[in-house]
Amino acid sequence: MPWGKVPTVWGVFYALEEGGAIVALRFPNQEPGGPLQESPVFGVLAAELSAYFQGGIKGFSVPVRLEGPPFFRQVWEELRRIPYGETVT
Repeated sequence: MPWGKVPTVWGVFYALEEGGAIVALRFPNQEPGGPLQESPVFGVLAAELSAYFQGGIKGFSVPVRLEGPPFFRQVWEELRRIPYGETVT
């Protein structure tokens, strides 16, 4: 699975892609070990993250595959249901 650099206005993120979907995203200063590779999905993700951070878009077209224990996946799915700009307590 290739890790790739995803430059944004907040710095360089690192994404892990498998089968055309993002399966992990690391924040700047959390560079993964091992070689970095290119993937078309990284370019799309970089453009969408930059647009999102600048308020230009409210959602993403890049496929994301959530991986983890069942409880984690359930929490992440609930978080994805929170509309843009809203908070939930």
